[in-house]
Formats: sequence, structure tokens, C-alpha cells
Amino acid sequence: MEILIGILTLVIAGLTFKYTFFSKPTEELNHLKLQFRSNQKLSQEVQKELEDYILKANATDDFVLPNITFQNYLTEIREAHAENLSDKLYDKLNKLTLSKSTILSMTKSLETQFEGLLETQTKIRLLNRVLKK
Repeated sequence: MEILIGILTLVIAGLTFKYTFFSKPTEELNHLKLQFRSNQKLSQEVQKELEDYILKANATDDFVLPNITFQNYLTEIREAHAENLSDKLYDKLNKLTLSKSTILSMTKSLETQFEGLLETQTKIRLLNRVLKK
């Protein structure tokens, strides 16, 4: 009987080890994909709102930052979106074998990007409000 309990304990310990260290981080990957799609959508909104502002305010050649025009800024946002938030890149997430720590690092990076996009969107919306007055 003691041998059976020992074997059962060993099997349970082995299964626990396997699922803890060698199972796919499905939940984390799903969260990464959700964060990616959220960033993608917000980036598209920011691009649209900035483009609308540029057209309404005729601000193509106005400076948003020293030596950076609104049009250059919009171009940079579009290029960053194409490079970092494309559907092609999203599709690669399913094909890659990523560790849990890599997924968490990528998610953290996307969260930081999301915060930056929100800040940019807020500034554009404030500019649009001033424009309406």
C-alpha cells in the first residue's frame, strides 16, 4: 500500500511539474493578442483623429513639436502602425512558440504603447475642442 501511495504521489508531482513548466501559456497568449488588437484599434483611431484635425485646421505644415510638422507626425504614426501593429504581425503570434516570460514582456511593451497612444489621442481631442470654439 505504501508503494502505491508513493507511486501515486510521484505521478501527481510529475504531472504538476509538467503543467507548470512545459504547458503552453494559453491564457497569457490570449491576453497578448487582446492587448495587440486594442493597440491596433486605438492606433487607427489616433491616426483618423489626427488626420481630421490636420484637414479642419489646415495644419499640415504647422509644428506639433520643434521641427516636426503635424503631417510628419501623422506619417510617423502610420509607419509605426504598419511596422508594429499590422495584421501580418498579429498572425505571426499564432505561429511563434513563445515562452511565458517573453509573452509577459511583449504584453508590458504593448501596455506602454497603449498609454502613449491614449496620451496622444487626448492631446488631439483637446486640439479639436479648441478648434471648435
